[in-house]
This record gives sequence, structure tokens and C-alpha cells, in this order.
Amino acid sequence: MENSIYIKALELGEKRGSKGISFYEMVEELKIEIPNDSFKVNLMIWFYTNFYNKNLESRIVGQQSSINDTHRINERVLPNIAHYNTQESYIKGEALNKYIDFVELQRTREASKKATIFAYASILIASLSIILPFVLPKYYNPTINIEAPKKWNERSNSILEDSIRLESGEENMSNTEAETKTKLDSIN
Repeated sequence: MENSIYIKALELGEKRGSKGISFYEMVEELKIEIPNDSFKVNLMIWFYTNFYNKNLESRIVGQQSSINDTHRINERVLPNIAHYNTQESYIKGEALNKYIDFVELQRTREASKKATIFAYASILIASLSIILPFVLPKYYNPTINIEAPKKWNERSNSILEDSIRLESGEENMSNTEAETKTKLDSIN
């Protein structure tokens, strides 16, 4: 739909603003091929319905209500109105509103696509953060080896192996005698 000649014509009308654009300028800038008079009549009716030209406005309004063929745009009157196709026409407010709505809809769709991608990425990350703590310990167990001292005041060695088993560290631990007095000791 973005490549539609009608959307592109409305975009041209919006860009030109108060300068206006003629029917032939639109056809030339958009490189529209007009294969026959029927297509040209249809395109002209659409153009002058969406772009104001003071000389053809009565024919567009008359298109909907007049029975008289000379008061409407059709193949018979094309030679009589051809010179109006070089005159500047200005985008109408209703057509401009439709174009703006279309542009906003496209932006909204694009933002929605991006939000959907971020949402799926967030779901994936959340799922991994829930699953990995249960799966990783089965393959990479963290272990601590402690050698108990043989005597009370002797140091014990502990070796910590991380979950990937790449690094090992040693930690020295020592036991000391604590002087404790109990109530029973004070009685004796």
C-alpha cells in the first residue's frame, strides 16, 4: 500500500502545500503510465476529488449529482478539460487528514513490530533465567572439599572449585580454643 500511486500523490500534495501541484506534474513525478482514456478519466476523477481546482470543482461535485454528461469528467469531455490539468491544484483537508492517518498508522505498525520483537526477546531472557538455575548444576556442580584437621588447633585446608571447574582456590581455616567460663566453673 505504501507504493500506491494514490498515497504517493497525497504525499506530493502534502509536501507542496500552498504551492499546489498540477495533474500532469503528479503524473510526471510519479512516473505514472496512462495506458488508455478510461484509466486517465478514473485517475483524474480521483485527483480532482482529493485536490481542489477552482475550475473543475463543479464537475467533481456534479459527478455525483448530475445526469448531464457535459457536467461530469468522462472520456467525451477529456479534450475540453485537458488545459485544466496544467493548473495548480491543492490538496483538500479531508484528503490530507486521510494521508496523515495513513502515515500515523504506518508508524504505529512499525512501533508495534519493534515492541513485539522486544517482548519476545524479554520472554526468552526470562525463560532462560528460570530454566538455567535448574539445568546448569547438573552439568557444572560447584564443589567444596574440606580436609578436617587432626588436632584441635591445626589449620584445615578447603578447596573451592567453581561451577565450570576452571579455577581453584585454597582457603586456610583455623580452629582456636575459646576460653569459656560457665556458671558451673565459677562454683568449683
